[in-house]
Amino acid sequence: MADLYMSDLNYDIELSSGDLVFTSDKGFGETVKARLVSFFKTFLGEWFLDNKKSPTWGMPYFQQILGEKPKADELDNIFRTTIQTTDGIDLVESLSFSLSQRELTVSFSAICTDGSKIEDIIAINVGGS
Repeated sequence: MADLYMSDLNYDIELSSGDLVFTSDKGFGETVKARLVSFFKTFLGEWFLDNKKSPTWGMPYFQQILGEKPKADELDNIFRTTIQTTDGIDLVESLSFSLSQRELTVSFSAICTDGSKIEDIIAINVGGS
């Protein structure tokens, strides 16, 4: 399992000597983290190849997270379940989030099945400019 490696700073595809860099070049943890980041940054129903009537790829931002103010335990359940059920994740160590009118920030730390630790802070633009 490997994906294109994207830099942590701005999620641009990384090149090395003119060649694409893959997450497998960086280790198993980076592959798992890349999957989580792409899933978190995709709104449920947004991916063009997904089933439009019953989408399965992406986070349910419009369906469950945005709109009426969600309760903290509901958000925790949604994000923790997403992380925990991702292939390659063994344990969610920590999870926190903050939601403003324009941005949702999710911070997490998890242990992969190979024993490596991954951490990230993901900001999702949820409206406005």
